[in-house]
Amino acid sequence: MTDVVPPPPWRPSRRQLGIGLAAVATLAVLASPLVVWWVGYRATLAVVAFAGVPDCRGTEPAAVDDAFGSAAADGGFRRTAITMRPGSACTLSVKVVNESGHDIEVGGSRIDGFGGGTGAAVTDSSFGEARTLAPGQEMVLWIRVEYRDPRCDGGGQVGLGLEPTVRLRDTIATHELVVAGLPLIRASCAG
Repeated sequence: MTDVVPPPPWRPSRRQLGIGLAAVATLAVLASPLVVWWVGYRATLAVVAFAGVPDCRGTEPAAVDDAFGSAAADGGFRRTAITMRPGSACTLSVKVVNESGHDIEVGGSRIDGFGGGTGAAVTDSSFGEARTLAPGQEMVLWIRVEYRDPRCDGGGQVGLGLEPTVRLRDTIATHELVVAGLPLIRASCAG
């Protein structure tokens, strides 16, 4: 009977080892920016922003049924509204909290509004100032809204909906966070 001798174990040649190591190194170099971006992007997702209680002079915030007709009595949603009157002004605050483990740059933020011809105007804000927010830190941004004579097309109410956006940046990742919960700003039109 003949003994079967197993073949020697496969061993890569030096050339094959070099090609394999070059492929792994190339993959690591190409993946590094993606990993850095992903870590930064995830850090920006751990930042929260929420509206505070409005500080008003000459008017008071009130709860109203939402603009889409679902009354609170029917289980609908209610939101805060501020009716602007001559001489009235409000400061709206937004708290930004960095719950990530990285420094986050907060800046380049903007305030978008809808509802032209309203009875209010944004007269000042701290949204344009760029600042660094360390892990666990918080900051308060503010928006100043003052009464202005509304342009009306036949009476009723006009409103200003504010949608401020906070721009967040970490390393190479950028994320825009829309602040929800600010009150609807409205004014009565004189027929």
